[in-house]
Amino acid sequence: MKKFISILLITIMILSMTSFGFSDNEKGSLVIIGGALDPENEAIYNKMIELAGDKNDIKIAIIPAASSTPSKSGGLYKGDFVDLYNVPKENVKVFPIAINDDSSTEDIDESTWDKNGFNEELAQEMLNYDLVFFTGGNQLDIVKVLVQEDGTDGPVLESIKEIYDNGGVLAGSSAGAAIMTDPMIGAGSSFGALTQGTTDTDNYDDPDDNRVFLTKGLGFLENSITDQHFLARGRFGRLITALIDREINMGYGIDENTALVLTGDELEVIGESGVMIIDTAGATYKNYGSRLSANDIRLHYLETGDKYNKKTQEFTINSDKETTLGYEYYSGNELNTNIFGENSVIPTITKDLVDNTEKESMGLSFDTDGNGVKLIFNQKEDTQGYWGKIDGRESYAATNVYLDILPIKVQIKEMKPPKEAKEKKIEKTNNKVK
Repeated sequence: MKKFISILLITIMILSMTSFGFSDNEKGSLVIIGGALDPENEAIYNKMIELAGDKNDIKIAIIPAASSTPSKSGGLYKGDFVDLYNVPKENVKVFPIAINDDSSTEDIDESTWDKNGFNEELAQEMLNYDLVFFTGGNQLDIVKVLVQEDGTDGPVLESIKEIYDNGGVLAGSSAGAAIMTDPMIGAGSSFGALTQGTTDTDNYDDPDDNRVFLTKGLGFLENSITDQHFLARGRFGRLITALIDREINMGYGIDENTALVLTGDELEVIGESGVMIIDTAGATYKNYGSRLSANDIRLHYLETGDKYNKKTQEFTINSDKETTLGYEYYSGNELNTNIFGENSVIPTITKDLVDNTEKESMGLSFDTDGNGVKLIFNQKEDTQGYWGKIDGRESYAATNVYLDILPIKVQIKEMKPPKEAKEKKIEKTNNKVK
């Protein structure tokens, strides 16, 4: 009888621990950085260190596989953690996992590291680390060195996932952000995606093929797709296309020198710029050949200190910002004819829409043949805008902005002068215009 009671109590304890979230397999955190990380971005570096533990005790593994100069790139990040953020030098290691030979090193051929992702000894050593950081470069190279030819995880990748499953931190910048999901985006442009569609063929080095290349990623962040350099390179069109093509509802576009931090169900934005969350769950779409037409794609734009809970779908906006609803600063807007240009979409969503008395804003993009897309950003009853100053800088947030995408044909005509206009010739005499 006593034995039965003991077994019963143990069973109840196990069930209770699981029910209340005290499982030993509680997942850790992801720090997904959109590229161009400034070594002096204290918010992002300190967040990685803080999530991993005490800076004097944590161990950091750097994987430079994406870089064309792996020793140099890995060494620079090691220097940041050690010299700028005071992590003990002996606690930071650049793991010899890469594909490309680094021309800056004469005594090492880093291309011989290409099989180290399948090295059992390195995989075992990796388990001693608290934070794994992936450098930028070509995300396809990261997958090549960590995933078996049959698509299964290699030994080092298994160890990295075990670190995450047991509460560790996985971080990456640029290419290191792309690999966070499966599928991942390998190449392509926004205009190419919306007018030409997607491909499963590697077009990374083909300047004439601008379709979105979708391929296998590492899948740390499930049921999502990430994209990097997002606002600086106008990539929201390609992320939308990728989500719709793969029937995945949530996309996260992270801008440069900015991080999306995921712990449990809570997402937080830190850093210099912003993150766009794209939700296609309620959207409708049609394909006209390779051209996409879509309605009611839901967009959210967040900046530093703003948070989003994936489970409750609730936002917590930085307290330094106040609502723009009923207090719109701008009145009237103009058509944005460079919607996929550098940082071009954010004013169209903020100053031209949620901080504007107008209820819609629009953007265009088209090629020299007149093939184009029209994007219409709408306010609805649940749309909210926020504005404030943080550390002396203007900061916005926008939630529940709705986007419609329409394929268009633009007729380009050369202007001809009126018949009465006379041609004038400019003559030069003694270097002066006469």
